[in-house]
Amino acid sequence: MTVVDPSCAGQGSQAQCALLIDRLDRLVTASGLAPRLRDHGISQADIPVLAREAMKQQRLLVNNPCVIDEADARRLYEAAW
Repeated sequence: MTVVDPSCAGQGSQAQCALLIDRLDRLVTASGLAPRLRDHGISQADIPVLAREAMKQQRLLVNNPCVIDEADARRLYEAAW
């Protein structure tokens, strides 16, 4: 599943996006944190609510280099589940 659309990464390429994701994954693993939402008691049934509520956080969304809609947020949460 593709979560990062490289066309939204400004100057970044798909390879740079993949490298960033790999580095973030390694940092999370090294920290000992459980990386998946389900590891923290979040159910798949919660994903639509999380996506809907994420759209209300406009102060965070306005600086994003690409437009994120509720369907995008839902895909991100599904990938993180």
